[in-house]
Amino acid sequence: MAMRAPRCVASDETRIRFTAFPIAVRELEMTVSFERTRAVLLAGGLLVQINDDARIPLDIRMAAHSIARHFPTVNEVASMALSSMPTIGGGMFERPEDVQGWQDGCPAGPLRDSTRLRCPKDQDDEDSEAAEASLEEAVGQLHAARVIYEENIHAVYLQLVSRYSELRAVLESRGSDDTGVAAWLCAPTFDNNTKSPADLFVAGRGQEVLDRIVQSDAGVYR
Repeated sequence: MAMRAPRCVASDETRIRFTAFPIAVRELEMTVSFERTRAVLLAGGLLVQINDDARIPLDIRMAAHSIARHFPTVNEVASMALSSMPTIGGGMFERPEDVQGWQDGCPAGPLRDSTRLRCPKDQDDEDSEAAEASLEEAVGQLHAARVIYEENIHAVYLQLVSRYSELRAVLESRGSDDTGVAAWLCAPTFDNNTKSPADLFVAGRGQEVLDRIVQSDAGVYR
């Protein structure tokens, strides 16, 4: 009786190695491709961040700008991952969407085909011009605010002398300058320099203001 050759049964590990997506192989050998993909994606994001950070010296930002023009983008990494992925083993790159959390390491955004990086030198020139414009605007706003403030304190002065005859009488007897009086009435000189005489009149404490005027010298308003 002829003896039959023993039947070869493939082990589980052998079956895994010949599947379309070798899980065991991926766990043992594909870590490098994931790390490489993450490193390239993060490096692209770092170039974007350096390019846009005005705190970094201009020559370094210019270097980053130049490198970024020829550095693999997210889209190119994805294309290379698809074109180089073998059946068994691992390719040069993984698909970016398969690498978890890499975008968290790109606070200025990843380097994509659609990314448009401004030249740092042009950006600095624009920022300098914007700063000069902002300074002029701020000075103009300060001047306008000062005019409004002076108009308001004069309006407060007129309201006080119109409403409180005692105050009007004391001020008239001293022959005080209206502009100086108006400024003093609105300046915080009471309650540890937290309240103005006008505040005290509104709070029903006007007599305290009158007492100080009577007891003070002529320079009280300056």
